[in-house]
Amino acid sequence: MRVTVTGGAGFIGSHLVDRLLSDGCEVQVIDDLSTGLREQVPDAVQFVHSCITSEPAAQAVAAFAPSHLVHLAAQVDLRVSIEQPVVDTKINVMGTVAMLEAARAGGSLTRAALASSAAVYGVQQSDAAGEGHPKEPISAYGAAKLAAEVYWDQFGRLHGVSTGALRFANVYGPRQSPKGEAGVVSIFCRRHAAGQTLAIYGSGEATRDYLYVGDVVEALVLMMHQKDAESVYNLGTGVETSVKSLLDQIETVSHQPADVRYEPARAGEVARSVLDAKLARLVLGWLPQTNLAQGLATTFGECVR
Repeated sequence: MRVTVTGGAGFIGSHLVDRLLSDGCEVQVIDDLSTGLREQVPDAVQFVHSCITSEPAAQAVAAFAPSHLVHLAAQVDLRVSIEQPVVDTKINVMGTVAMLEAARAGGSLTRAALASSAAVYGVQQSDAAGEGHPKEPISAYGAAKLAAEVYWDQFGRLHGVSTGALRFANVYGPRQSPKGEAGVVSIFCRRHAAGQTLAIYGSGEATRDYLYVGDVVEALVLMMHQKDAESVYNLGTGVETSVKSLLDQIETVSHQPADVRYEPARAGEVARSVLDAKLARLVLGWLPQTNLAQGLATTFGECVR
């Protein structure tokens, strides 16, 4: 397989690239290094330092002519999406379409996987949101991810490419950048390891479904090999964890109490989020293998090394 991974120098992308190389794939990475790190891209990879909205990036993808595209590159900071919605839309919608069209222009594309988000659901109305949950995003980020899903599906039907999308819960693990709301585990672990104060926004009762990066990589690999994976699938553990509980577990892992301050809740953030991933289990054969205690031990361990 010839695989283009956008965002391949970043958190999830670098883990996926390592896996693809170990599986014998030929890999191209497109990354502007806004949050990714060049040292996380192995020498065996064709690396293109460029933004996904740029013409050089599109030309490089078309020339590589991938058989598979995994689109992970995104603007993920919720605050940026609210304060600069045009920037968010350019990257998360226009950049998505540009990379998909560039891969198609190469003439070899058969399968494409999109990283979407639980943010498309907005305010959760059920115990665990399934794929049929109403899509009412409350941030520009969620709206852009939902629009990207529509383009992705339409493109697949129009051009005969197998296109599928994965709605991620809150992914965490080693190599995660401590930038943006999605990196709360990384932020807490890094600051706590350094003896710094941790900020909790709101009451600390807001909940998320924390998903280990290794389980995400496994789902992406399964999707790339599954012939009938042409839909949208939730990826989550189904376990709802509050910010306070997350902090308690980090203190347990570190054997140290944390210094905490409370700040006002931030606009555009949902009070609770937990995903029902039964469809991914049924179609992809995917199940998360790493619980939060195990994942936090590995993640915090990286921060103190």
